[in-house]
Amino acid sequence: MIRLLHAYFPRRTFLLGVSEALLVTVAFVIAAIALLGANNASLMLSHQRGFFKILLVSAAFITCVYYFDLYDTSILSNRREVLGRMIRVLGTAYFLLAVLYHFYPPLHLGRGIFLLGFILVAILLLLWRHLFMAVSTLPRFAKRALILGDGKLAESLRIELGSRSELGIRVVGQLTGQTFLSRVASCQPDSVIIALGDWRGSLPVETLLRLKNRGVTIQDGAELYEAVTGKIPVHCLRLSCLLFSPGMRASHPPHHDRRPRLERKLSAGGDRRSPPHTRRSVAPAHPH
Repeated sequence: MIRLLHAYFPRRTFLLGVSEALLVTVAFVIAAIALLGANNASLMLSHQRGFFKILLVSAAFITCVYYFDLYDTSILSNRREVLGRMIRVLGTAYFLLAVLYHFYPPLHLGRGIFLLGFILVAILLLLWRHLFMAVSTLPRFAKRALILGDGKLAESLRIELGSRSELGIRVVGQLTGQTFLSRVASCQPDSVIIALGDWRGSLPVETLLRLKNRGVTIQDGAELYEAVTGKIPVHCLRLSCLLFSPGMRASHPPHHDRRPRLERKLSAGGDRRSPPHTRRSVAPAHPH
């Protein structure tokens, strides 16, 4: 999982976003070459800020895709929902760019380039989404995950991971503390998800360390559940989750002295710089 903009994204979803941004850029470059020719298109891209204009269009498309939740893992697998939202993305992006070109015409790519590039983007994004989902949901490309635990968290993780093949995680087993030591080798997991209700005295630390030394990823079930669903598993929340959570911070930061540095130095050294009439002097004692 990759944390971005205070949200978790699977690596495949992040790759999808980057690839779609590249597709939008390539589509408008192809449109420019098709209408202007290779030489004129090269001149437009390099000397008329054409590449910057295309990057702006690409950013507008990807922003609309993000805000229509088309990178949400719960929506990616629903093809009908993806198609409906993608149509709304295209309409919204077209409207926003039209408004931008109206108020700032120098950013316009040219009517023919924009329309042809827009059509290419619509075709390429829909085809790429279909191809991406078909490839990413293949079992051979999924990581084998083993769940350690038999409580509510373990059951919730098994259901969530089983219904979201786009995450690239395939649950190969669910074991308890007693059967984990004897059956973990036969499962051959790529990752072990710890979903025990109480870790004290039931966590096979030595076995997990040996697995991690072999390259197996050890994941906390509560953190994975939050990353996948965006929800905190309150029924199994431990104090350690609050302790190590990156989102837990003081609501009001401690007050700092924001006075200028010179003023602080003058205040600190006020007794040394005080006028002579404010200092208390002690007369030396003279022997009689």
